[in-house]
Amino acid sequence: MKRLKNFNFFAEKGCNFVTFWYNSSIGYKVVTFQKEIGFVNFMFSDKLFSRKVLSVVLCLATVFVTGFCSYKIDSRLTALRVKYSGKVIATIKEKAEFDDAVEIVSRTVCGSNVSDALEEPTYTEVLVTEDQLNNTADVAQAIIENTDEIAQAYAVTVNGEVFACMTEPEIYNLLDEARCRFEQGENCVSSFTDTVEVSCGYYLADQILSAEDTRAALETLSVETSFTAVSEQDIPFNTVKEKSDELLMGKTQTKVAGKKGKKTVSEQVVLQNGKEISREQIAASVTEEATDAVVLVGTKRPTGTVRVNTGFVFPLPKGVWTVSAYYGDGRGHRAVDLACHAGTPIFSAASGTVEWAGWEQGGYGYSVVINHGNGLKTRYAHASALYVSKGQQVSAGQNIAAVGKTGYATGNHLHFEVLINGNRVNPAPYIGL
Repeated sequence: MKRLKNFNFFAEKGCNFVTFWYNSSIGYKVVTFQKEIGFVNFMFSDKLFSRKVLSVVLCLATVFVTGFCSYKIDSRLTALRVKYSGKVIATIKEKAEFDDAVEIVSRTVCGSNVSDALEEPTYTEVLVTEDQLNNTADVAQAIIENTDEIAQAYAVTVNGEVFACMTEPEIYNLLDEARCRFEQGENCVSSFTDTVEVSCGYYLADQILSAEDTRAALETLSVETSFTAVSEQDIPFNTVKEKSDELLMGKTQTKVAGKKGKKTVSEQVVLQNGKEISREQIAASVTEEATDAVVLVGTKRPTGTVRVNTGFVFPLPKGVWTVSAYYGDGRGHRAVDLACHAGTPIFSAASGTVEWAGWEQGGYGYSVVINHGNGLKTRYAHASALYVSKGQQVSAGQNIAAVGKTGYATGNHLHFEVLINGNRVNPAPYIGL
């Protein structure tokens, strides 16, 4: 006997199958029905019943198919079809899943009050299988893609905070323009002083700017630009002084004219928003050496030569002085003040003996008093330097001091007094004023 035909129904489900066994001498002999819980054998010895057996088998198959379909129908579940912004976007088990998706959207989309931009959904009950349901992440993505107030955009963040958004990738070019806007040559290097980054994400529509507004916003970012500047600079010359006893004191004469040198200098320059904040020399090479100037400085002391009919020598050089205060000017002034530059030589008005040379009380400062004999004396006050000492014999016109403003004085001048028998008299007639 051999197996003739095998009807296998839903074998993958482990349900039922039917097998016919055939013998050449007697025809169909055995029909076997098997189930998960066991098997039952029906033996038919007469060939005449074979068609009846086949009819039974077909009836059983119909029963099995009907049962399987009922099983599939019974496996469906009740769900909610979500309609949002006029479109069906998902199928979920319960409304709470949509609320969870809204929470994901609020965390995904940058902006405040994201939930205010979302629309209210509507729900329709449907029967679906498990594999037709959408997960929460899919629902959140569908909400984002179907909300007019949400858009995918490129955002510039400054120190972690959103600064500007636009929908075009041109934002990278605008950012480069803002960073390089203060560059002055090819060797410039620019960077933002803050941490500036670009990211792509979802943003509320009211945060997104036009290209022009984005450019204006980016140009407010602080930028530091550094570059190497090369320039030719002057090298100043030094001035060397040489003493000369052929020139009067206070006189100078150029012996050798100075000449500036030249050098090529490389400097590292740093700008902040276009304004220079530092400059450091990094290299220099001399292209032309400087030539020192030589100046002769006079050391010869002058002598007074201007005499008046009293026999006195005028106490200052000719043409360098002006009268700043006369004798008896209403404030008890008992002298003549002759204003001139500091360091101007003071001459002895007549020959005599130095009675005083030093700091004198009474506001005189450094002063010299010369006794000319016969009760006649002269005083030279407010000097900046003294060239004689007490007891020294001096001649008329000898340089005894230099003009200054020591003591009680508001400016450089010579305070000149004439004393007769200890009394101060008007010096003007003595010196030809």
